[in-house]
Amino acid sequence: MNESKTITPPYLSIAKMKEVVEKLEKKSLNKLESKDFRAWGFSTADANLAIAVLKFLKIIDENGKIDIDKARKFKMSEGEKEKMIKELVKSAYKPLFDENEEPWGLSDKDLKDDFIRKYDCSPRLLASAIPLFRYLCSIAGFIPKDQVVSRPKKKDNTGKCLKDKMTKVKPMQGRTDSDDYVIPILDGISIVVSSNEKGSYDSLLKGVWEGELAPLKKLINDIIKKHAVDNAASSELEGN
Repeated sequence: MNESKTITPPYLSIAKMKEVVEKLEKKSLNKLESKDFRAWGFSTADANLAIAVLKFLKIIDENGKIDIDKARKFKMSEGEKEKMIKELVKSAYKPLFDENEEPWGLSDKDLKDDFIRKYDCSPRLLASAIPLFRYLCSIAGFIPKDQVVSRPKKKDNTGKCLKDKMTKVKPMQGRTDSDDYVIPILDGISIVVSSNEKGSYDSLLKGVWEGELAPLKKLINDIIKKHAVDNAASSELEGN
């Protein structure tokens, strides 16, 4: 009979996990909820994943109540903090440690196989779950921190993809001094973007992805998530 599967391991990005650790080091709280992370600038998805990590490590309970003793040790010396995190990691990832004394030292292939056997993870989840596991092992002192590599980013073709989708149209009624562009997001859904300066087509695109029109980028991503577009369509417009 196959071994019963345990709770799905967390798969927050390393960058966001570093922010979670920073909050634990600097703040004194009795409870943590996803709304707290959203208030600190996390997206809704990352806020939920951050809470999942803390529950998985048993730093907070199912209601978000913080284990004060564990949280306090994040503020202590590196030695004390590492000792506590070692215990958390070994307990949380017990199925891995039961089979291997040093699971962090396994090859990528072997560690991936172990995750699949123990947690029945999908390839997509593993792409973040394994780097997070290695990062937690690094801050626990199991492996040097400089050996942990974040998940590689995909080549960003956002500007090109967006440019292919944009169509120049006549200025909106009552305005004659700027260019308007229609961007089709999904079937039947488009948004109109107006350049506030007499800039070129390319300067508008540059503004979107260099922050001047960051709200547009967020709006596009929010629309895509809301309508559950498949991963390929979503990755075209993600700039992260």
